[in-house]
Parts: sequence; structure tokens; C-alpha cells
Amino acid sequence: MTATVPAAFWLLPCEADAKHLRALIDALASTHGAPTFEPHLTLHVAECPVEADIGEVLGRVADRHAGLALAALATDHSEAYYKALFVNVSRELQDGPGLDALRRDLVDRLPVVGTSYPFHPHVSLLYGELTAQARSGLASRHDLQGRTLRFDRIAAVRPAPGHRDLARVAHWEVYGHRRLRT
Repeated sequence: MTATVPAAFWLLPCEADAKHLRALIDALASTHGAPTFEPHLTLHVAECPVEADIGEVLGRVADRHAGLALAALATDHSEAYYKALFVNVSRELQDGPGLDALRRDLVDRLPVVGTSYPFHPHVSLLYGELTAQARSGLASRHDLQGRTLRFDRIAAVRPAPGHRDLARVAHWEVYGHRRLRT
């Protein structure tokens, strides 16, 4: 039996957008006692063989796809811990190749072990457990609808050494990172 590790594959915003989103994520986390994290759009989550060369996979995908400009849709909220507050992101591009094509290329190249991931493009702004009323108020105050978010990198995240899963944000480790074609 092949040893596996859980991995998440992210699309990362360009530095200007990342800076703005990071400031918002950090402020919300500080106010609500929540963890901070890097802004990202999760493309896929899977179990990958430990010996898999994820850097090579990311490199091949990055060489085939240019950066993406995606429209932010309504900011929304849910009871799910990792989606307490999030910005929906359009699958339709303002320029460049498709988000779905990039994701499909990535998933097709990954040496995953029997995993499916429901893809709903979004960028989380806050993790945690809040009341529906609090989440609704935050969604109204931090609505990014109409803003263009530009993504120029892909990355892979796994549990840090000594940890087995991605349950705790503090135990996440980026272990692959590639810039998309310009």
C-alpha cells in the first residue's frame, strides 16, 4: 500500500490583491479570534502519494496556463468552519484562459488516490464559528462584488512535519509554488 499525504492545491492572488485580501483576513481574524491564512482559491484537495513530485506537476500546469482575472461575486457566509465568510468568484474570465481548464489540467496530472472534491470557486475571508447574524453582517460590510481578482500562481499545501491532516491552519505548509505563464 502506497503511503499518502493530504494536499490542497491553491490558486494564489497577485501580490497587490494578496496584500489587500491579507489585510482584510488578518483584521477579521484578530477581531474574531480566528486563525490567519494566506488568501487563496482552493482548486482541489486530495490524498497524494508521499513520493509524488508535486513540484513537477505544478510546473507543467503553470507552463500551460496564464494568470487569470476573475470577477468577485457576492460575499457570502455559511456554517462551515472554513467558509464562515467568503467571496464567491466567477468561473467566467475577464481575460485569459479558463479557470475550469486550469483546474481540469491540474487534477488530470495529479497522482491522487481516490479523492473527489466539489469545486465551488471562492476566496475565504474568515474561518471560524459565528452566529448567522454575525456572519450576515460581516458579509454585508465586506462585500467585494464587482472587484477583479487577479491570480498569478499555483501552490500545494500539506500538513507540516509531525501532523497528519489539514484540520488546523497552523499546521499547513506550502511545499510547492509556481508562477503561471505571463
